[in-house]
Amino acid sequence: MSVAVITGSSSGLGREYVDVVVNEFPEVDEIWMIARRLKRLNEIAEQYPQKKFKAIGLDLSKNESYETLGKILEENKPYIKLLISNSGVAIHGNFDEAELKSQLGMCDLNVKGATAVTHLCLPYMKKGSIILETCSTSAFAPNPHLNVYSATKAYLMNFCTGLRQELKPRGINVCAVHPGWMDTEMNAVTRNTNHTGVSNFLPKVNIKKLASKSLAVARRGKASYTQGAFYKFYHLLAKVLPHTLVVKFSSMSCCAQKIFCLS
Repeated sequence: MSVAVITGSSSGLGREYVDVVVNEFPEVDEIWMIARRLKRLNEIAEQYPQKKFKAIGLDLSKNESYETLGKILEENKPYIKLLISNSGVAIHGNFDEAELKSQLGMCDLNVKGATAVTHLCLPYMKKGSIILETCSTSAFAPNPHLNVYSATKAYLMNFCTGLRQELKPRGINVCAVHPGWMDTEMNAVTRNTNHTGVSNFLPKVNIKKLASKSLAVARRGKASYTQGAFYKFYHLLAKVLPHTLVVKFSSMSCCAQKIFCLS
């Protein structure tokens, strides 16, 4: 039995990945959805009566969730064709003004959770399997007012690069997807703050297209995917310019941001 494991699948990009796997990966027999909101997961599964689902309600920022997932994997011993590690959280604001609990929570979910799930799933993957890690364009350079979030995504980007090389002998592809600004539940909360950052004026990403295209390039063995000319250009700038300059750009005033993004 081939399985697709999708974390953070109750809404946003994760929800779109469920739809893509159902419609574009007929070789996957069952989809395991992992997120905190079990009721939401069951509601999503009901929309696809033609596909088998396993809804797993876990908070991947908690250590006990890894023990639970490990036991489920051991009991079922699935062949994991796809691992879409998509769980994450972003909290906007200055680091010195934020609660310590919220900053550590981002590290727990974005870094520890993604690392743990990938490690737990790897023994059940084989040649032809795919690992897709949701990183971010925020990983390309430090991002003031999203400082910890940006750092966690930079970790994931580097994690993917190293893991991809390690797993080449096993024939397992690792692909990092770098979404730009998405109109999701998480980002709606992030955008509604007193700290106006560049993110408030960035072009929105087509989430459905992002989910489909990122899985398509991962299937072809590619290492990463970024959607849209704006974000691809930003990636190039982050590669060639010192990050001290890129950080200054990210800290520009609201007026300057509008001029840049509309020009």
